[in-house]
Amino acid sequence: MSEAWRWHLLEAATLDINASVLSKRQWHPESLISFGASLMIALGLGGSLASFLENESLEQMLVNILVLPIAILISLFVWFQVNIRIYKVPMTLGETFGFNRKKAIQCLLLGSIVGFVLVLAAMLLAFVSAKTIEALGKDPGLASLDEDKNGVITLEEWQNAEDVLFSLDSNKDGQLSREEIMAKSNIFGDAPSLVVLDIDKDMVISREEIQNAASNLASLDKNKDGQLSGGEITTKANPQKLVLVIADLVEKKRYVILGVFVCMAVLVAPIVEEILFRGILYPAIKQIGYPRLAAISTAILFALFHVNLVTFASLTAVALGLIVLYEFTDNLLAPIIAHSIFNASNVFMIFLSSGQSSASSWIIW
Repeated sequence: MSEAWRWHLLEAATLDINASVLSKRQWHPESLISFGASLMIALGLGGSLASFLENESLEQMLVNILVLPIAILISLFVWFQVNIRIYKVPMTLGETFGFNRKKAIQCLLLGSIVGFVLVLAAMLLAFVSAKTIEALGKDPGLASLDEDKNGVITLEEWQNAEDVLFSLDSNKDGQLSREEIMAKSNIFGDAPSLVVLDIDKDMVISREEIQNAASNLASLDKNKDGQLSGGEITTKANPQKLVLVIADLVEKKRYVILGVFVCMAVLVAPIVEEILFRGILYPAIKQIGYPRLAAISTAILFALFHVNLVTFASLTAVALGLIVLYEFTDNLLAPIIAHSIFNASNVFMIFLSSGQSSASSWIIW
Protein backbone atom coordinates (compact mmCIF):
# COMPACT_ATOMS: atom_id res chain seq x y z
CA MET A 1 0.00 0.00 0.00
CA SER A 2 1.39 3.43 -0.95
CA GLU A 3 2.14 6.15 1.60
CA ALA A 4 -0.77 8.24 0.25
CA TRP A 5 -3.21 5.37 0.66
CA ARG A 6 -1.98 4.63 4.20
CA TRP A 7 -2.45 8.28 5.16
CA HIS A 8 -5.88 8.37 3.50
CA LEU A 9 -6.96 5.25 5.43
CA LEU A 10 -5.66 6.73 8.69
CA GLU A 11 -7.70 9.90 8.11
CA ALA A 12 -10.80 7.82 7.39
CA ALA A 13 -10.32 5.57 10.42
CA THR A 14 -9.77 8.49 12.81
CA LEU A 15 -12.79 10.38 11.42
CA ASP A 16 -10.87 13.65 11.46
CA ILE A 17 -13.26 16.59 11.07
CA ASN A 18 -10.55 18.59 9.34
CA ALA A 19 -9.52 15.81 6.94
CA SER A 20 -10.47 16.20 3.31
CA VAL A 21 -11.83 12.65 3.18
CA LEU A 22 -15.57 13.11 3.34
CA SER A 23 -16.49 16.14 1.23
CA LYS A 24 -18.32 18.91 3.03
CA ARG A 25 -22.02 18.72 2.29
CA GLN A 26 -23.63 21.82 0.86
CA TRP A 27 -27.07 21.30 2.35
CA HIS A 28 -28.21 23.19 5.42
CA PRO A 29 -28.37 21.12 8.65
CA GLU A 30 -31.67 22.75 9.66
CA SER A 31 -33.21 21.45 6.44
CA LEU A 32 -33.08 17.99 8.02
CA ILE A 33 -36.13 19.01 10.06
CA SER A 34 -38.16 18.64 6.86
CA PHE A 35 -36.60 15.22 6.25
CA GLY A 36 -37.39 14.06 9.79
CA ALA A 37 -40.94 15.41 9.74
CA SER A 38 -41.67 13.79 6.36
CA LEU A 39 -40.19 10.51 7.56
CA MET A 40 -42.32 10.46 10.72
CA ILE A 41 -45.51 11.25 8.79
CA ALA A 42 -44.81 8.60 6.13
CA LEU A 43 -43.90 5.96 8.75
CA GLY A 44 -47.03 6.82 10.74
CA LEU A 45 -49.26 6.39 7.69
CA GLY A 46 -47.51 3.13 6.81
CA GLY A 47 -47.86 1.84 10.36
CA SER A 48 -51.57 2.69 10.31
CA LEU A 49 -51.98 0.70 7.11
CA ALA A 50 -50.16 -2.28 8.61
CA SER A 51 -52.41 -2.20 11.68
CA PHE A 52 -55.42 -3.14 9.52
CA LEU A 53 -53.74 -6.45 8.61
CA GLU A 54 -53.68 -9.58 10.75
CA ASN A 55 -51.18 -9.19 13.57
CA GLU A 56 -47.88 -11.08 13.05
CA SER A 57 -49.04 -12.19 9.59
CA LEU A 58 -46.72 -12.46 6.61
CA GLU A 59 -48.65 -9.71 4.84
CA GLN A 60 -48.28 -7.34 7.80
CA MET A 61 -44.55 -7.98 7.98
CA LEU A 62 -44.20 -7.39 4.24
CA VAL A 63 -46.01 -4.04 4.54
CA ASN A 64 -43.83 -3.07 7.51
CA ILE A 65 -40.70 -3.87 5.51
CA LEU A 66 -41.91 -1.88 2.48
CA VAL A 67 -42.93 1.14 4.57
CA LEU A 68 -39.38 2.18 5.50
CA PRO A 69 -37.84 2.41 1.99
CA ILE A 70 -40.93 4.16 0.63
CA ALA A 71 -40.94 6.58 3.58
CA ILE A 72 -37.23 7.35 3.13
CA LEU A 73 -37.63 7.96 -0.61
CA ILE A 74 -40.57 10.33 0.00
CA SER A 75 -38.62 12.15 2.74
CA LEU A 76 -35.57 12.37 0.48
CA PHE A 77 -37.66 14.01 -2.24
CA VAL A 78 -39.16 16.52 0.24
CA TRP A 79 -35.72 17.28 1.70
CA PHE A 80 -34.21 17.92 -1.73
CA GLN A 81 -37.08 20.22 -2.66
CA VAL A 82 -36.72 22.21 0.58
CA ASN A 83 -33.00 22.73 -0.10
CA ILE A 84 -33.51 23.61 -3.75
CA ARG A 85 -36.54 25.90 -3.39
CA ILE A 86 -36.06 27.46 0.05
CA TYR A 87 -32.28 27.40 0.61
CA LYS A 88 -31.44 27.70 -3.10
CA VAL A 89 -28.93 24.81 -2.90
CA PRO A 90 -28.69 22.91 -6.22
CA MET A 91 -28.70 19.43 -4.68
CA THR A 92 -28.34 16.24 -6.71
CA LEU A 93 -28.09 12.59 -5.67
CA GLY A 94 -24.66 12.29 -7.24
CA GLU A 95 -23.19 15.26 -5.40
CA THR A 96 -24.94 14.64 -2.07
CA PHE A 97 -23.88 11.00 -1.74
CA GLY A 98 -20.74 11.02 -3.86
CA PHE A 99 -22.09 8.87 -6.70
CA ASN A 100 -20.54 11.19 -9.29
CA ARG A 101 -16.99 10.96 -7.98
CA LYS A 102 -15.99 8.42 -10.67
CA LYS A 103 -14.75 5.73 -8.29
CA ALA A 104 -17.10 2.94 -9.33
CA ILE A 105 -14.42 0.25 -9.78
CA GLN A 106 -12.68 1.19 -6.54
CA CYS A 107 -16.02 1.18 -4.70
CA LEU A 108 -16.93 -2.21 -6.15
CA LEU A 109 -13.63 -3.79 -5.11
CA LEU A 110 -13.40 -2.21 -1.68
CA GLY A 111 -17.10 -2.71 -0.99
CA SER A 112 -16.84 -6.41 -1.86
CA ILE A 113 -13.76 -6.97 0.30
CA VAL A 114 -15.12 -5.03 3.28
CA GLY A 115 -18.51 -6.75 2.94
CA PHE A 116 -16.98 -10.23 3.33
CA VAL A 117 -14.70 -9.09 6.17
CA LEU A 118 -17.70 -7.63 8.01
CA VAL A 119 -19.59 -10.92 7.60
CA LEU A 120 -16.81 -12.85 9.36
CA ALA A 121 -16.36 -10.25 12.10
CA ALA A 122 -20.12 -9.95 12.71
CA MET A 123 -20.61 -13.72 12.86
CA LEU A 124 -17.91 -13.98 15.52
CA LEU A 125 -19.40 -11.17 17.59
CA ALA A 126 -22.93 -12.55 17.22
CA PHE A 127 -21.75 -16.02 18.31
CA VAL A 128 -20.09 -14.53 21.42
CA SER A 129 -23.21 -12.44 22.13
CA ALA A 130 -25.49 -15.48 21.80
CA LYS A 131 -23.36 -17.54 24.19
CA THR A 132 -23.20 -14.65 26.66
CA ILE A 133 -26.98 -14.22 26.59
CA GLU A 134 -27.51 -17.92 27.19
CA ALA A 135 -24.96 -17.95 30.02
CA LEU A 136 -26.59 -14.96 31.74
CA GLY A 137 -30.12 -16.09 30.95
CA LYS A 138 -30.44 -19.14 33.15
CA ASP A 139 -33.96 -19.55 34.43
CA PRO A 140 -34.07 -19.03 38.25
CA GLY A 141 -37.48 -20.69 38.40
CA LEU A 142 -36.11 -23.89 36.91
CA ALA A 143 -32.96 -23.60 39.00
CA SER A 144 -35.19 -24.04 42.05
CA LEU A 145 -36.16 -27.48 40.71
CA ASP A 146 -32.55 -28.54 40.13
CA GLU A 147 -32.02 -30.16 43.53
CA ASP A 148 -28.52 -31.52 42.86
CA LYS A 149 -27.47 -28.26 41.08
CA ASN A 150 -25.92 -30.09 38.10
CA GLY A 151 -27.58 -27.89 35.47
CA VAL A 152 -29.93 -30.70 34.40
CA ILE A 153 -33.50 -31.12 35.66
CA THR A 154 -34.42 -34.77 35.56
CA LEU A 155 -37.94 -36.16 35.26
CA GLU A 156 -37.86 -37.03 38.96
CA GLU A 157 -36.90 -33.47 39.89
CA TRP A 158 -39.59 -31.79 37.85
CA GLN A 159 -42.20 -34.15 39.32
CA ASN A 160 -41.55 -32.24 42.56
CA ALA A 161 -42.47 -28.96 40.87
CA GLU A 162 -45.66 -28.50 42.90
CA ASP A 163 -43.83 -28.42 46.24
CA VAL A 164 -41.09 -26.11 44.90
CA LEU A 165 -43.58 -23.66 43.37
CA PHE A 166 -45.61 -23.44 46.59
CA SER A 167 -42.34 -22.54 48.36
CA LEU A 168 -42.08 -19.48 46.06
CA ASP A 169 -45.47 -18.24 47.31
CA SER A 170 -44.08 -15.63 49.70
CA ASN A 171 -47.47 -14.31 50.89
CA LYS A 172 -48.92 -17.84 51.25
CA ASP A 173 -52.11 -17.10 49.32
CA GLY A 174 -51.95 -20.36 47.37
CA GLN A 175 -50.94 -18.79 44.05
CA LEU A 176 -47.99 -16.97 42.43
CA SER A 177 -48.59 -13.32 41.59
CA ARG A 178 -46.81 -11.30 38.90
CA GLU A 179 -44.43 -9.92 41.54
CA GLU A 180 -43.61 -13.40 42.84
CA ILE A 181 -43.05 -14.64 39.28
CA MET A 182 -40.76 -11.74 38.36
CA ALA A 183 -38.79 -12.23 41.57
CA LYS A 184 -37.63 -15.43 39.90
CA SER A 185 -36.86 -13.86 36.52
CA ASN A 186 -33.36 -13.82 35.04
CA ILE A 187 -31.17 -10.86 34.08
CA PHE A 188 -33.27 -10.28 30.93
CA GLY A 189 -36.55 -10.20 32.85
CA ASP A 190 -37.58 -13.63 31.54
CA ALA A 191 -39.06 -16.41 33.61
CA PRO A 192 -39.84 -18.98 30.89
CA SER A 193 -40.47 -21.91 33.22
CA LEU A 194 -43.00 -19.96 35.28
CA VAL A 195 -44.65 -18.29 32.30
CA VAL A 196 -45.25 -21.66 30.61
CA LEU A 197 -47.28 -22.68 33.67
CA ASP A 198 -49.59 -19.68 33.29
CA ILE A 199 -52.08 -21.43 31.02
CA ASP A 200 -54.67 -18.63 30.96
CA LYS A 201 -51.95 -15.93 30.54
CA ASP A 202 -53.31 -13.72 33.33
CA MET A 203 -49.85 -13.28 34.89
CA VAL A 204 -50.97 -15.26 37.92
CA ILE A 205 -50.17 -18.93 38.44
CA SER A 206 -53.21 -20.26 40.27
CA ARG A 207 -53.34 -23.19 42.70
CA GLU A 208 -54.73 -25.41 39.91
CA GLU A 209 -51.94 -24.38 37.52
CA ILE A 210 -49.35 -25.14 40.22
CA GLN A 211 -50.87 -28.57 40.77
CA ASN A 212 -50.58 -29.27 37.01
CA ALA A 213 -47.02 -27.92 36.91
CA ALA A 214 -45.26 -31.25 36.33
CA SER A 215 -47.21 -32.07 33.15
CA ASN A 216 -47.02 -28.48 31.83
CA LEU A 217 -43.25 -28.29 32.32
CA ALA A 218 -42.93 -31.27 30.00
CA SER A 219 -43.63 -28.85 27.12
CA LEU A 220 -40.17 -27.33 27.73
CA ASP A 221 -38.52 -30.66 26.94
CA LYS A 222 -38.03 -29.91 23.25
CA ASN A 223 -35.84 -32.91 22.45
CA LYS A 224 -38.05 -35.33 24.43
CA ASP A 225 -35.15 -36.88 26.35
CA GLY A 226 -37.01 -36.84 29.66
CA GLN A 227 -34.97 -34.01 31.18
CA LEU A 228 -34.51 -30.27 30.88
CA SER A 229 -31.04 -29.02 30.00
CA GLY A 230 -29.06 -26.54 27.89
CA GLY A 231 -31.23 -24.14 25.90
CA GLU A 232 -34.37 -25.59 27.50
CA ILE A 233 -33.51 -23.92 30.83
CA THR A 234 -32.11 -20.61 29.64
CA THR A 235 -33.18 -17.57 27.66
CA LYS A 236 -32.68 -18.52 24.02
CA ALA A 237 -30.63 -16.18 21.87
CA ASN A 238 -33.17 -15.81 19.07
CA PRO A 239 -32.30 -14.52 15.60
CA GLN A 240 -34.06 -11.53 14.07
CA LYS A 241 -37.68 -11.98 13.07
CA LEU A 242 -36.87 -11.47 9.38
CA VAL A 243 -34.31 -14.31 9.54
CA LEU A 244 -36.98 -16.62 10.97
CA VAL A 245 -39.47 -15.58 8.28
CA ILE A 246 -37.01 -16.19 5.42
CA ALA A 247 -35.93 -19.51 6.97
CA ASP A 248 -39.58 -20.56 7.18
CA LEU A 249 -40.22 -19.56 3.54
CA VAL A 250 -37.17 -21.57 2.43
CA GLU A 251 -38.36 -24.59 4.38
CA LYS A 252 -41.87 -24.33 2.92
CA LYS A 253 -40.53 -23.60 -0.60
CA ARG A 254 -42.69 -20.49 -1.05
CA TYR A 255 -40.33 -19.08 -3.65
CA VAL A 256 -42.41 -16.15 -4.97
CA ILE A 257 -42.88 -14.39 -1.64
CA LEU A 258 -39.35 -15.50 -0.70
CA GLY A 259 -38.03 -13.66 -3.75
CA VAL A 260 -39.68 -10.43 -2.55
CA PHE A 261 -38.09 -10.71 0.89
CA VAL A 262 -34.66 -11.57 -0.56
CA CYS A 263 -34.87 -8.64 -2.98
CA MET A 264 -35.74 -6.31 -0.11
CA ALA A 265 -32.88 -7.64 2.04
CA VAL A 266 -30.17 -7.70 -0.63
CA LEU A 267 -31.06 -4.71 -2.84
CA VAL A 268 -33.52 -2.29 -1.26
CA ALA A 269 -32.47 -2.36 2.41
CA PRO A 270 -28.76 -1.61 1.76
CA ILE A 271 -29.63 1.41 -0.40
CA VAL A 272 -32.19 3.04 1.90
CA GLU A 273 -30.33 2.23 5.14
CA GLU A 274 -27.04 3.60 3.80
CA ILE A 275 -28.75 6.77 2.57
CA LEU A 276 -30.35 7.29 5.99
CA PHE A 277 -27.55 6.32 8.39
CA ARG A 278 -24.29 6.96 6.51
CA GLY A 279 -25.48 9.35 3.80
CA ILE A 280 -27.52 11.78 5.91
CA LEU A 281 -27.31 11.31 9.69
CA TYR A 282 -23.57 10.67 9.95
CA PRO A 283 -22.29 13.66 7.90
CA ALA A 284 -24.94 15.93 9.44
CA ILE A 285 -23.66 15.30 12.98
CA LYS A 286 -20.02 15.18 11.89
CA GLN A 287 -20.06 18.51 10.11
CA ILE A 288 -21.45 20.45 13.06
CA GLY A 289 -18.20 19.51 14.83
CA TYR A 290 -18.70 16.09 16.46
CA PRO A 291 -17.12 13.43 14.21
CA ARG A 292 -16.65 10.68 16.81
CA LEU A 293 -20.09 11.29 18.32
CA ALA A 294 -21.48 11.07 14.79
CA ALA A 295 -19.83 7.71 14.20
CA ILE A 296 -20.69 6.15 17.57
CA SER A 297 -24.26 7.48 17.82
CA THR A 298 -25.28 6.54 14.27
CA ALA A 299 -23.65 3.11 14.64
CA ILE A 300 -25.60 2.43 17.85
CA LEU A 301 -28.79 3.80 16.28
CA PHE A 302 -28.26 1.48 13.30
CA ALA A 303 -27.91 -1.52 15.65
CA LEU A 304 -30.97 -0.53 17.70
CA PHE A 305 -32.95 -0.08 14.48
CA HIS A 306 -32.66 -3.86 13.90
CA VAL A 307 -34.19 -4.62 17.34
CA ASN A 308 -32.23 -7.72 18.35
CA LEU A 309 -30.07 -8.22 21.42
CA VAL A 310 -27.90 -10.91 19.84
CA THR A 311 -26.90 -8.74 16.89
CA PHE A 312 -26.45 -5.44 18.74
CA ALA A 313 -22.66 -5.64 19.15
CA SER A 314 -22.22 -7.11 15.66
CA LEU A 315 -24.27 -4.47 13.89
CA THR A 316 -22.62 -1.66 15.82
CA ALA A 317 -19.24 -2.94 14.59
CA VAL A 318 -20.61 -3.35 11.05
CA ALA A 319 -21.91 0.24 11.06
CA LEU A 320 -18.54 1.57 12.20
CA GLY A 321 -16.84 -0.41 9.42
CA LEU A 322 -19.23 1.05 6.84
CA ILE A 323 -18.56 4.57 8.14
CA VAL A 324 -14.80 4.11 7.74
CA LEU A 325 -15.40 2.76 4.22
CA TYR A 326 -17.54 5.81 3.38
CA GLU A 327 -14.87 8.13 4.76
CA PHE A 328 -12.19 6.38 2.72
CA THR A 329 -14.03 6.49 -0.61
CA ASP A 330 -16.26 9.58 -0.16
CA ASN A 331 -18.81 7.65 -2.20
CA LEU A 332 -21.89 6.04 -0.68
CA LEU A 333 -21.76 3.37 -3.40
CA ALA A 334 -18.97 1.57 -1.50
CA PRO A 335 -20.89 1.01 1.79
CA ILE A 336 -24.03 0.15 -0.23
CA ILE A 337 -22.10 -2.63 -2.01
CA ALA A 338 -20.54 -3.84 1.27
CA HIS A 339 -23.96 -3.79 2.97
CA SER A 340 -25.55 -5.67 0.07
CA ILE A 341 -22.85 -8.37 0.14
CA PHE A 342 -23.23 -8.61 3.91
CA ASN A 343 -26.99 -9.19 3.61
CA ALA A 344 -26.62 -11.54 0.63
CA SER A 345 -24.13 -13.67 2.59
CA ASN A 346 -26.61 -14.02 5.42
CA VAL A 347 -29.40 -15.00 3.02
CA PHE A 348 -27.07 -17.56 1.45
CA MET A 349 -26.32 -19.05 4.88
CA ILE A 350 -30.04 -19.44 5.54
CA PHE A 351 -30.37 -21.39 2.28
CA LEU A 352 -27.25 -23.36 3.22
CA SER A 353 -28.85 -24.38 6.51
CA SER A 354 -31.91 -25.58 4.52
CA GLY A 355 -34.11 -23.02 6.21
CA GLN A 356 -33.51 -24.35 9.71
CA SER A 357 -33.99 -21.24 11.84
CA SER A 358 -32.43 -23.00 14.83
CA ALA A 359 -29.13 -22.88 12.97
CA SER A 360 -29.55 -19.20 12.21
CA SER A 361 -29.28 -17.49 15.60
CA TRP A 362 -25.99 -15.91 14.55
CA ILE A 363 -27.23 -14.84 11.11
CA ILE A 364 -27.70 -11.09 11.02
CA TRP A 365 -28.25 -7.95 8.99
